[in-house]
Amino acid sequence: RFGGIEARVELALWALANAREGVAQRELQEVAHARRHMTKYTRTLHQGLFKRLDAATGGKRG
Repeated sequence: RFGGIEARVELALWALANAREGVAQRELQEVAHARRHMTKYTRTLHQGLFKRLDAATGGKRG
């Protein structure tokens, strides 16, 4: 889904890998905001995705 958490995380990962700092920072901020407001169940559903993002950012969350 366009604008969904999966799309935002994938875009952030792409931006980090391709030195697009502006795009990466914008998406990381959006993802961090979404993570703060997710239920535990929703966070669990996206756990693998968040692990990839955290590994790419060194554990920083936006």
